[in-house]
Amino acid sequence: MIEVEIRGQLTVEKFEELNNFFENNGKLLEVQDREMILLRDTPRYNEDPTLREVDIRIRRTNGETEIMIKEMKSANNVARSEQSFKMGNMQLDEAKKMVGYFGSHKGQWMHRKKKVFEYNNFHWSIVEAVPGIYYYELEKEVEDGADLESVRQDLIGAAENLVLPHFSSEEYKAFIIMLGEKVNKLIEW
Repeated sequence: MIEVEIRGQLTVEKFEELNNFFENNGKLLEVQDREMILLRDTPRYNEDPTLREVDIRIRRTNGETEIMIKEMKSANNVARSEQSFKMGNMQLDEAKKMVGYFGSHKGQWMHRKKKVFEYNNFHWSIVEAVPGIYYYELEKEVEDGADLESVRQDLIGAAENLVLPHFSSEEYKAFIIMLGEKVNKLIEW
């Protein structure tokens, strides 16, 4: 499967408005409290998220840990294939030790809280990076070989129907850099 995704930043007011809208009009799929460590010393890693060929991270969501590998499938990393390797309730420190055996010892720690809704056949995640910094993720999973640009345009149309901004490649890159500087933490083990 390939996940096609767009994102956009939200004001506090729009964050609250979207949560209320989806609670009344969508289907709540999941509430997530997620810690992640993006491994920064792996092959094909790139500081620029739009050029990152492979994104490997340890994720701990609601007490369950996994290694996620996302591989770029389109220009600007709008579409990526994903593979998850479940690790049960392993703690993050144990997972860091495990990836250390494979040579990875540097990462970027992140914490996100989000609600995932289904609305009009799309998955909408309403995300809090920290109080005051909010964004949405709008995604659709498609089969390998699908017209990824057409799906991206469908996502843009769905966002525009709700009067939501969406990042250009440069805006997305700037947003990720800002999160890295103001919210996330560089760590070594």
